[in-house]
Amino acid sequence: MKNLLMVLAVVSIFVSCEATVESDVTTDDKPRINTDGPLKGKVGGASFEAKSGSIKKSFDEYRVSIFESAHEDPCNVFMPQENQVFFTLDGSTCATYLSMQDNITIYDYEHTINLITTEGYYDLIEMGDETAKMKIKASFDNSTYIGGEVTLKVCD
Repeated sequence: MKNLLMVLAVVSIFVSCEATVESDVTTDDKPRINTDGPLKGKVGGASFEAKSGSIKKSFDEYRVSIFESAHEDPCNVFMPQENQVFFTLDGSTCATYLSMQDNITIYDYEHTINLITTEGYYDLIEMGDETAKMKIKASFDNSTYIGGEVTLKVCD
């Protein structure tokens, strides 16, 4: 009986990560966000495309930073003078829908403002020793949104 309960508990953990990503809905104030291809979108109405990024373990979570510029070492970028995306995650490889607790911050450098997105999702697809791959869809409004895949450098 104990073995059966243990198997059911393990199976339920794997099943709970099988999240179906909802299809996108376009409205007057929310654009349709394409998540196929590289991570791109708009920040404050200006085009944005991710060129580099990092993921770093910090206590019991991971910090993700995504940059508009191709930084030689994205693990050692401090206060870049550009649009950027950042958030934390627990490291599980399943889709997480955005909320007030699990959100993505998009920094609009031109307007010097952090825009907190609570609509969309992020999905850590794979995590290796040197790189991690994610799919992200996040929307603040029709002038600030991102969507697509990004490969991040795993920092020590």
